[in-house]
Amino acid sequence: MHDQDPNPPGGLDSLGRPEGPKRPDGLAEGGRGLLLIRTLSADAGYRPTPYGKAVWFVLPPTEG
Repeated sequence: MHDQDPNPPGGLDSLGRPEGPKRPDGLAEGGRGLLLIRTLSADAGYRPTPYGKAVWFVLPPTEG
């Protein structure tokens, strides 16, 4: 994901690691994206870009 806001995304600590699980407001229309990333990923973070920031994540390996 990429956006034009250079500020760190909410839900990631100062090192870019996901903070612990948090429950979003059940009536809110947004705010679940990073909750999904924290829940489903093995690792996640962000990096600054010339145009804002990019958020990345790593999915855990699957058995198959």
